[in-house]
Amino acid sequence: MLRETTRQLTQDERANYAAQIGVRKPVARALNFALITIASLGILSASAIAIAPDLPSKLQNELAGLFLVIGVTVAVLVDQKTRCPPRSRRFMAELKRGIGVVQVYEAVEAVRVTEFEDNGYAFYLKLTDGNTLYLVGQYLYELTDQKKFPSTKLEVVYSPVSNLILSLTCRGSYLAPTRELPPPTPAEFESHTIPDDGAVFALDFESLKHK
Repeated sequence: MLRETTRQLTQDERANYAAQIGVRKPVARALNFALITIASLGILSASAIAIAPDLPSKLQNELAGLFLVIGVTVAVLVDQKTRCPPRSRRFMAELKRGIGVVQVYEAVEAVRVTEFEDNGYAFYLKLTDGNTLYLVGQYLYELTDQKKFPSTKLEVVYSPVSNLILSLTCRGSYLAPTRELPPPTPAEFESHTIPDDGAVFALDFESLKHK
């Protein structure tokens, strides 16, 4: 690692973070809000008509306004409860702060791992300080296919608490992998021996290449 800095997240990085922790997109939230409001209004109106079909028009208009308020209130409550999965709510404060940790790495060698199902491309990168950086995910597809990644110099933006990768920028020259390893086995997934995306750790890189 060359250096570590912090900065405000870009809009794309914020959107990436929100997607990774399961926050629903604004369009989906707006559509859900409208559907719940309309459904609530329809149910209440139909119930009122069934119970008292001969209500005066003035009272009908007043009830329609009341039902609309109730529908909107229900929609707001549902939206607040379902905006993101319960397991992700602890990350919302971090998302709102919008601060990213920027790490710059220099790599001297890369080993590719054959993709397992749709988990995305995976690479072990030997860094100039002797540690190893592991990257895996579908976000590597485009950069790898364009032969921009692996790169001799990388800028990685992490979320500071959850340590999720929010963006990856290749700042060096293309670093062709020296070896491709077979995909991870189901047993390796079950035993959690595969590193997390963005993890940096000590590793015998020569032994890795001969797995």
